[in-house]
Amino acid sequence: MKLLTIEKLLEFLNTEFKDVDPEMVDDLLLKGNDADEKNVNSLMDELEIEKLPKDFVDLICKYDFGNFSIQNVQFGYEDNYFEKLEELNSKDQYWYNDIKKRNLIVIGLGDPFTALLSPDNGAVYGVSPEISFGTEIKIADSFTHFIRGLGSAFYAKRNNVRNEFLEFAEEEFGAAGLQFWKYAI
Repeated sequence: MKLLTIEKLLEFLNTEFKDVDPEMVDDLLLKGNDADEKNVNSLMDELEIEKLPKDFVDLICKYDFGNFSIQNVQFGYEDNYFEKLEELNSKDQYWYNDIKKRNLIVIGLGDPFTALLSPDNGAVYGVSPEISFGTEIKIADSFTHFIRGLGSAFYAKRNNVRNEFLEFAEEEFGAAGLQFWKYAI
């Protein structure tokens, strides 16, 4: 088993759902986006951060995560992802002080994990009701790694190779991250 590339993930999703009414699977298809540096700068200003990882910026500018869910992670639902990120990281959220202290941003919601991105090192972390802020677990080295992992988990689930994926995930994402990937499959 190996990680699907972003291109292979897109191909797999489009093939997997080609005969399904597009409205039924709209949030399962990653579509193009036309965001640019202006969107990114506005987001950074709103979140009061000085930088975002390049791969994160590249992907959210190229693809629309505003209406995308995969496995147990919802990035947005009929939203503009830039606005969704502002909402998820606003002072109105109960986790605001915790993420600010840890210099993390919420990038997606899941069951039971919330996905967090570090602007400093680009890694993706997870917290859940059992794992508090300050003890979040690393679940991927980068946003691209995370999306490829979710796509590979989806592929493994659809092709009934769950155990093979979990063995692979432990090597690819580490033993601590396996806690998240068990839920993702």
